[in-house]
Amino acid sequence: MCKEGQENDYSEEQYYELANEVALILKDRLEATDVTRLLQIVFLDVNQAAELLGVKAKTIRTWVSEDVIPYRKANDKIIFLLAEILSWTLPANDRHAQHRLTKIQGCKIATAKLSCSLRKERAVSIYKRGLRWCYDIKIKGTRYRGTIPEARTKHQAFQAETKIRNEIFEGKYGTFQSSRTFREFVEKDFLPWARDNKRSWRNDFSRIKPLLEFFGSKKLADIGSFMIEIYKVKRSKTKTLRGETRSRTTVNRELQLLSRVLSMAVTNRELRTNPWLEVRKFKGEVRRKRYLLPDEEARQALVGRRGHLRLIVIVALHTGMRRGEILRLRKKDLDFHRGEIQVSKTKTDRDREIPMTPTLERELKTHCALLNSDFLFANPKTKLPITDIKHAFDSACEEAGIREFWFHDLRHTAATRMAERGVDPFTIAAIMGHTDINMTASYTHATASAKRAAVSALERASLESGPQKGHKTEQRPLMTAVG
Repeated sequence: MCKEGQENDYSEEQYYELANEVALILKDRLEATDVTRLLQIVFLDVNQAAELLGVKAKTIRTWVSEDVIPYRKANDKIIFLLAEILSWTLPANDRHAQHRLTKIQGCKIATAKLSCSLRKERAVSIYKRGLRWCYDIKIKGTRYRGTIPEARTKHQAFQAETKIRNEIFEGKYGTFQSSRTFREFVEKDFLPWARDNKRSWRNDFSRIKPLLEFFGSKKLADIGSFMIEIYKVKRSKTKTLRGETRSRTTVNRELQLLSRVLSMAVTNRELRTNPWLEVRKFKGEVRRKRYLLPDEEARQALVGRRGHLRLIVIVALHTGMRRGEILRLRKKDLDFHRGEIQVSKTKTDRDREIPMTPTLERELKTHCALLNSDFLFANPKTKLPITDIKHAFDSACEEAGIREFWFHDLRHTAATRMAERGVDPFTIAAIMGHTDINMTASYTHATASAKRAAVSALERASLESGPQKGHKTEQRPLMTAVG
């Protein structure tokens, strides 16, 4: 390596002869049409060296500061000798080629041998097989080879080969080509992480099943955007257990989970990029607009063996709380002095307080007086919280003649009723526990009575702005017949 203050062993004539030989080799690489311009590149500045090696100027300065690349200083300016740069880029084990380059004395026979050596080395490292460019290089006794599918021309292949060399020097080569399968990564990395970090990990465990069935045996490095598109189309054509067409919303949720898995693979340096980013989700998702109508609420017969659902439904309609938040309620979460419910362990990890309505406060006091457990809604046998009420709630709705109604629709009902009575969106968001006001807008729906009231308001406004008494208005025909 050339240090600062090292003596110059080359004459000006010898520099010119050397540059004349290497100019022909570098002509295509630098995209120069004027060989004369290349003959002038005997000493290179930082930007020229960066262009030659295919890296950024910042990388060149870093190499200089770490004494990695041969350089010289002239008047406090960093310069590079072209011959030394070429020597530095040759394979480390080719000592004979380096010796010929660094000890050249201007002999035309020696320069001709040097040119042949350089041409041979470059020709071997880049070659074309069929329609694809390939690289085959050897650095420090290690052989690196592969295809460059994105290269369309020889110049692009050289640029890609230079980038690969830099990755080898920086120790980054091959770190993004994971040999692990999708199933292995999901079962050993993603699902354990989801269980420890996500409250909705059960949803991930359920939604990951069709993804494992399709991508399970595929290597992470082999999953591309086109493969994801195939999954999207095939999955949308499958039927549900009820024999219905699978909704686009369901497929989009599965694609979002796939994106999260691949993003973790990128973070863990298993992949270079996330191929899902090149895929578009299905458009036209239909947001659910179901809420409980007054006559449906009156038909609910939550008595007998489903009597435990009665207070749960009342809490949902009077607070808009989520099902899990309701089932996890304890006695200590009820503050009857302030008339509030303390909601903790929420989906957004933000605690909130919800005021009690008089009806709800009365029902909760009566219920707490009869409790034998710390939880408000506990299993009589285990004294632990009830984990699921889906089947009981669905059966109760079916007996009451309420069709296509889910427990989560009670939350939509609460938000819609608050909005219908003039509560501002920010207050609704605070009660519902939304961090985004746009989410609150998706929970509030215009009822039929609200639409009729809005149309009546338009009629009143039209009458009020009509012609006043005592004023004559000239009425003109809308259309004139031409006979």
